[in-house]
Amino acid sequence: MSEWIHIVYYERPAGLFKSAIIHEAELIWAVKSLLEELWVNYSALSPTEIKKHATGKWTAKKSLMIEKAIEKFHKEWIDDNEADALWIYDLAKELYHK
Repeated sequence: MSEWIHIVYYERPAGLFKSAIIHEAELIWAVKSLLEELWVNYSALSPTEIKKHATGKWTAKKSLMIEKAIEKFHKEWIDDNEADALWIYDLAKELYHK
């Protein structure tokens, strides 16, 4: 097991475009294969889990997630990708310490 990485959390693929979901799934397969070789645990989070954690709403829009991230993490400007990453990290900390 890695001495400095105990678990990796990632967002489960979702969306409307089949090719994008396939591409994401292939990338996740590669990452999971590496993590298994390193004996590092991993867990997928659904987009709705992340939205609920960030905003209290399962169906939150990206704009609300960004707004809440700016409030919580005290940053002047955050794009949707950074907001997702911050919320995944925040939720992962909560789940890991349960």
